[in-house]
Amino acid sequence: KPTLFEFMSRVPEDAGLSNTSLMVNGRYPSDGPVLTNVPGTVSGMHSAWLKYGSKKVPWADLIAPAIRAARGGYVVSDGLATTLATEREHFAKYEGSRALFFRNGEPLQAGDTLRNPDLAWVLEQIARNGADGFYKGEVATKWVNDLRAKGNAMKLTDLARYFAPEREPVSGTYRNYTVYSGAPPVSGGAELVARLNLLEQYPSPKSYRDDAASMHAALSAWFLVPSSRNRIADPALWPIDVAPITNKDTARVRWRCFDPAKALTPESVRGDTLACLKNRQNTGDAGHEALTREPDSPCGDDHAAEMSVCHASGTTAFTVADNDGNMVAVTQTLGTWGGNFYVTPGLGFLSNDKLTSYGTDPA
Repeated sequence: KPTLFEFMSRVPEDAGLSNTSLMVNGRYPSDGPVLTNVPGTVSGMHSAWLKYGSKKVPWADLIAPAIRAARGGYVVSDGLATTLATEREHFAKYEGSRALFFRNGEPLQAGDTLRNPDLAWVLEQIARNGADGFYKGEVATKWVNDLRAKGNAMKLTDLARYFAPEREPVSGTYRNYTVYSGAPPVSGGAELVARLNLLEQYPSPKSYRDDAASMHAALSAWFLVPSSRNRIADPALWPIDVAPITNKDTARVRWRCFDPAKALTPESVRGDTLACLKNRQNTGDAGHEALTREPDSPCGDDHAAEMSVCHASGTTAFTVADNDGNMVAVTQTLGTWGGNFYVTPGLGFLSNDKLTSYGTDPA
């Protein structure tokens, strides 16, 4: 039976809306240690191994190749080199980031070797002590002391009490396939099912590379997905119902906005009472939803409107399967290509910028 470990970052207890020190002139800073939430990757992977790992390979042996790569070095890829060049000014602000990613004042180039003995040491603590090697002990103390000295609200207790809960995945069907994906507080799983429900309304899609009509239908399905804003949150804190988003009846109604000859606009698909449907009914009220919705972040819906600088962003995901039919799909992200661009001296890893996912309006 498919299952899910949710390891999203969590806001430090003292980083609530009453903590005005996290803002600069009403905005989040564009980078740096203030933006870091409590990360979940180590807990998520260790929890999954504890519950479902065969234990034929010890935990420490699973970490060993990463330790070797960090200590012995690995070749800088085109992707990492592009990130360092694109976001150079943000990496260059910080001593730890410069020491790791720059040589003689210049960012590393593709083909260079990157050695990271600090990260190797951190990974050794995790190999020896499991998740506690990161969330407690010497790594946690060094990290929190550094972050708090530079304005972050994280405490040792924020790290120590982090856990990765096991949840029921969101599920749906698409043309006789069953789909399982991320559950709240992640919104992407429900949105994926909704998009596939919409695309299912298109009778016979072909390869998107070869058929413009199919590509247009797919783009339209992505546009028409119902908004998860104010619907999906932490199920430990609020009752959450994804059914209005994942329901196939919802898709059938919203697909009536699809026009095979015309592209949809963002304004036409906002809100629950779709302007594109109103247009087709000639009510003359097409602009209403665009006027009444809350303002967008300039960095997209995944970030607060209070962001001042938008960085290149993307998510790391990978899938592993074996001959016995076991499969693991993992999604992890720093937020932007470089997270918050800050490396604590002596620890060797970039942190996330996920505080910027949260707005600052108490309403």
